[in-house]
Amino acid sequence: MTADSRSKRVFFALLPDRETVEAINFHANQFSPDTGSKVRAENFHITLLFLGNVSTQSIENLCMDCDSLANPAFDLIINSPGWWKKAGILWLGPNDIPAALDNLHQSLRSLATRHRIATDNKPYVPHITLLRKVWEAPENPVVRPFTWSADSFTLMQSETLPDGTRYTELASWSLHS
Repeated sequence: MTADSRSKRVFFALLPDRETVEAINFHANQFSPDTGSKVRAENFHITLLFLGNVSTQSIENLCMDCDSLANPAFDLIINSPGWWKKAGILWLGPNDIPAALDNLHQSLRSLATRHRIATDNKPYVPHITLLRKVWEAPENPVVRPFTWSADSFTLMQSETLPDGTRYTELASWSLHS
């Protein structure tokens, strides 16, 4: 489907609380501006599942199905840096993926399949993008492990604007304690 007024570019995500944003910023701020382009703090997130351009009707149907998902809240220990050379992405993520995160990812993938929305079949690597356009491996970034407590997930719209990418929350759901 091509992008038009009846579709939106969307993804499911975990959004950080203020304390987690501060921890992420500590890590992003250790790099000089010539290392790459820093992601704005309001755009920090962990993608659960990227869907791409989706019709507004499919978005409504997905949202109704998400109302019935029962997934527990969980903690992620963010303790590992990463760099994807080809994409030029410097990121942080967990060494270990909690079962509740993997289950949430798989449940969302199943919902997308049910609604005939194609998704990427690459292995899921939860991560927080710190910098883009990083074309050389940074030297040993300092990693201060921190805990990200996930108690909800969100459907986000992604828009590319002249001044950068803007993410807008379309809907959100609580994870159960």
